[in-house]
Amino acid sequence: MKWIDEKSDIRYVTLDISDDLVNRLIKDIKSTGDKTYQSSNLQCDMTDWKTMLSSFDELENIISKQIVESCTFKDHWGAVYRDGDYAKPHDHGESDISFVFYLDVPEGSGEIYFNQIDVSVKPKNKMLMLFPGTVIHEVWPNTTSGIERIITAGNVDFSVDNV
Repeated sequence: MKWIDEKSDIRYVTLDISDDLVNRLIKDIKSTGDKTYQSSNLQCDMTDWKTMLSSFDELENIISKQIVESCTFKDHWGAVYRDGDYAKPHDHGESDISFVFYLDVPEGSGEIYFNQIDVSVKPKNKMLMLFPGTVIHEVWPNTTSGIERIITAGNVDFSVDNV
């Protein structure tokens, strides 16, 4: 695990997951389509908040090993950012840990920006970003026309007994 900002507890790791799982996640997100109609902070195509697909379950098992074995995924969604799509500045409330997992981030994909520390991060394929739910962040639009940035994101809680 590498730190973006230790004080804010923003960190990342590249997950060692199969290309098969990445491809299934991408297929599942695209086939699910836009379920929120840009009514959230994400101004892009987004699945429902709690995506119930076997590919998401597999990814949650992998992510939980990076956090703590016994954690609860409150929600987990997928998103496809196209030309001009972005995410408004927001936080994830009182979630213990929020995450973004980058499935497909071609060159020119928009960066995630952490407002409180004035730091932007250029995402890479299979990168998992972890941060407290109270951290304000946003996603900048793609800088290259015609590409798609595909991610999953969500929120995790754990009890004091699990820490």
